[in-house]
Amino acid sequence: MESLPVLIIVIILVLIDVCCAGINTFLKTTLLNPKYHEEGEEWAHTTHTMGIAILWIFLVEQILHLIAFGWGFFHHWWYVMDLIVVVISLVCEVVLEHYFHHLAWVEALIILRLWKVVVAIFDIFLAHHEAEEAEEQDSAPTAIYKSPIADPIIDGKLLARALKLLKKAVQDKQCRRGVPECTKALRKGMKGICFIAADVYPIDIVAHLPILCEEKDVPYCYVKSRTELGAACQTRRSVSLVMVLAPKDDSAFAKTYEQVIAGVKAVHPYL
Repeated sequence: MESLPVLIIVIILVLIDVCCAGINTFLKTTLLNPKYHEEGEEWAHTTHTMGIAILWIFLVEQILHLIAFGWGFFHHWWYVMDLIVVVISLVCEVVLEHYFHHLAWVEALIILRLWKVVVAIFDIFLAHHEAEEAEEQDSAPTAIYKSPIADPIIDGKLLARALKLLKKAVQDKQCRRGVPECTKALRKGMKGICFIAADVYPIDIVAHLPILCEEKDVPYCYVKSRTELGAACQTRRSVSLVMVLAPKDDSAFAKTYEQVIAGVKAVHPYL
């Protein structure tokens, strides 16, 4: 996603390109006074060259997007459309220009160029929406209650690694969320690691879990708030409990899982 100044520059370049196309079209019509024919041809050549230069700039922009995003580039339909429009416009201006002289063709090209404005405006609204979401996350309520049985509460590097593990487990659907699901998984003998929110109230909701985890030989620890657990699970809802299931040896997060297990056991007073 481009920054706002870059998007403004893109819109300015598109408008210059459209103006050049319009001027070039007018200069090639019979509306121009014949005595200005030579000057008109010079201006037409200049505006045509400027238009092609701007299209090359846009093509380089799309190539950089393709390099930056890789295959993910094709998951953004507006980027793909943008690339198609730029390529078509460039081919028409460089290769097919001498074969088509009627105004309908030029008008079609101008409409294609205006697609860049649509994409830029779309990007501005999307950036604004992402900024609002980031602001909502920053202003998310912090924990104002700490359960007396919440020990240990992980923080620092161990917390960061645990949240990373949670995100990967959610993506691979290798976790259980909520007290009922996690309790059922533990009683069935499933292995993994439990992350409990330290601000769950009343504590009776999760009071049975530490004992159950110890009986089933499943490591557990506490995270500061339900909001933090919810964010790691990629949901806006608060989450009281998450159990990350033990991954297979070839799993993408097997190494992170082992690191978190070792870290929790190192700080846990009851394991």
